[in-house]
Amino acid sequence: MSEQPMNEMNDKVKELLRTKMIPALLSVVLGIALIIARKAALDVLVQIIGWILIVGAVGFVAAYFFGPYKDKTGLIAAVLAGLAGVLFITQADAIDDFLLILVGVVLILNGLGNVASAFVEGQNRLLVGIIGALIVVLGVLIITHPGSMMNAITVYMGISLILNGILDLFLLYRMKEMIR
Repeated sequence: MSEQPMNEMNDKVKELLRTKMIPALLSVVLGIALIIARKAALDVLVQIIGWILIVGAVGFVAAYFFGPYKDKTGLIAAVLAGLAGVLFITQADAIDDFLLILVGVVLILNGLGNVASAFVEGQNRLLVGIIGALIVVLGVLIITHPGSMMNAITVYMGISLILNGILDLFLLYRMKEMIR
């Protein structure tokens, strides 16, 4: 292999290492925070999303007034993002409940799809049908008892974020070893 493509590949891997390290670490930290603080952490996460939406709204306005394009859809996006941001910040509890209900609906739809595919598939029909039915039941429980399911879902999200962050860090470590 010639020296030029190898240097380009090393540069791309180094750039990937720089850009993925902080998100991987933040994923682990956020996961730990969700597990430890549960409800409070979810409220803070919703509020952070709200502030990100407000910053995005300001960015859309700045792009409209100071950018080369005067597209009014940017202003509409700014208004919508700003309103959503304010809603997320001021109504974090309601947004938490809404997100849980949304998770419940997605689980119900996913479970029903699994049950339907159990009638079509030839292999593992019983297993697919049982798992689909359990997913539907979980979705119904989340919708009917969002408060009691909040801790379980928050812990699950925390564990998922921690595992995602650790896996990213491991992959970054392996990539770093490859370019040495």
